[in-house]
Amino acid sequence: MAIRRIAAGSLVVSCGVKPEDVARIPGYDTSMLTTHDGVLASRIRSGLTCVIPAASVQHATSVLEKAQTESKPGLVLAGSVNAAKQLEKDFPNSEILVTENHIEFIGDTNDITHLSGVKVLISDVHNSWRTLNEMVTTAVETHGEDVLLISVGDLFNKGGRDVGTAAINMIETVSELVETGRMIAIKGNHEHQICKLLRDGSEAKGVSRRTVDAIRTAENADSLIAKAVSLIDPMPLWLRVDETTIATHAGWRPELQKDQAAGSRRRFQETCLWGGRGSWQDEYQGEDLVVVGHVTKEEPTLEGNILHIDTGLHTGGTLTGYVAGSNPIEKTSYISISLHRKDRKQELLAV
Repeated sequence: MAIRRIAAGSLVVSCGVKPEDVARIPGYDTSMLTTHDGVLASRIRSGLTCVIPAASVQHATSVLEKAQTESKPGLVLAGSVNAAKQLEKDFPNSEILVTENHIEFIGDTNDITHLSGVKVLISDVHNSWRTLNEMVTTAVETHGEDVLLISVGDLFNKGGRDVGTAAINMIETVSELVETGRMIAIKGNHEHQICKLLRDGSEAKGVSRRTVDAIRTAENADSLIAKAVSLIDPMPLWLRVDETTIATHAGWRPELQKDQAAGSRRRFQETCLWGGRGSWQDEYQGEDLVVVGHVTKEEPTLEGNILHIDTGLHTGGTLTGYVAGSNPIEKTSYISISLHRKDRKQELLAV
């Protein structure tokens, strides 16, 4: 058995390969079969592994052209030797692998350590899209055009003067940031809930109701729903930002992340999205700095090797950006943006 590592940022095209073989490739995502072309392009530009299951060479070429990317597949998978010979003509500069010779694919699509430039981790935005734009502007002015913003989740719900309208503006704003490679967004519990409701069509309740109802009743509802799902569905639960920093939304249990049992995967997801059961903070003994949002603090708070950066933007606080790799106890390691006056909820306008 051969072992082939798929490096983060790889662009892989598979032609005539069994579905079960494609599914074993790190970075394969069934949403790639239906997602709009901008997400595919943004994944490539952001350096995330992208696997394209193609029905034919022509189909693969068409997908790449629609994604408006100049990237060429670095790795092409063929289902047979005969298919490989044909693919060699179409992709002369790519490595061709024949999957009938059993190959074990390994890799880590959550690892973005290879991406150069300054990375700024930003706290829970909660619909405040104008404030998010101010953060982008400030980050670029401070750290240059190559700066990458990483949202730790909860871009949606709760905030905004009109929650529904703000959510629609947020979809457009974040989609553009992601598609242009300016931002990578980690999935928070609010993204998870919105995406689930939009996909299964069930009745929205609680804090997601106004957001989901606004999207479903918009004039361009069908395209907006497709855009929202395509934006949210591929969001990772966590990222290795650099050699010493992990980012996730609410919690981190590395022992569950490594366990492939179904129960462990479910608990790992619950921890990333909601913090999970028990006190993960008390049990975490790792050396990595874990940067999270979810729980509101008055200011960025370092507790052991856990950095809380949610500073309550939607309740009138600030949007915090932490410069990855910098000293978390130094004030110069942060960007702080006040809530934009037009993002304020009605009850805050009189304050």
